[in-house]
Amino acid sequence: MPSNPIRTLKQSRSEINFFLRGSKKEGGSIIPFWSKGGIEMNKTLTFFSLIALLAFVLIVANAQGNQSMSVTKGWDRPYEISEIMGTHVKNTQGEYLGRIDDLVFDQEGRVSFAILAHGGFMRMGEKLVAIPFTALSFHKEPKHFVLDVTRERLESAPAFSRSTLGDQKWAEDVYRYFGQQPYWTLGGEATKEHAAEYEYVYP
Repeated sequence: MPSNPIRTLKQSRSEINFFLRGSKKEGGSIIPFWSKGGIEMNKTLTFFSLIALLAFVLIVANAQGNQSMSVTKGWDRPYEISEIMGTHVKNTQGEYLGRIDDLVFDQEGRVSFAILAHGGFMRMGEKLVAIPFTALSFHKEPKHFVLDVTRERLESAPAFSRSTLGDQKWAEDVYRYFGQQPYWTLGGEATKEHAAEYEYVYP
């Protein structure tokens, strides 16, 4: 993980503007265009004012940095942040699990987690759970995410708080709890050194 602070979407509003586009060559990944002035203009791109939309576009590089892959499955086009936040999450049995409440990303542009709000009544008393973004599949009709987990297992997921975001062991435990390989542990010694930098906690 990067040595720079780890932040959530809600902490990062209006920090930077950027454009995103879908790329068939990258397996459906959405790739940010950066220019000297901050943004490269392109008529085919969708404008977003929140840097954390990288959550839906991240390219997770391997240890050599010469491969990329889509962070999550099922994207058919670029989506605005307003279309994604609050999106329902269901399990493979079609049971409602909760909604997307926030996103956690690192300063290298990789999304670490989606924050799921579940339980409670009319959004009161909700519990927040960090879900590895790679564990989610996107479905467009009707629009929702699918997470392959039972309600009971979700209830037993590792507890989430902002203070845990810089804890490497917690992050790895969460990834493995949901059956995902932590992306910062892939590729041998180079990424092991990189992973150690996850210990940095944002202010």
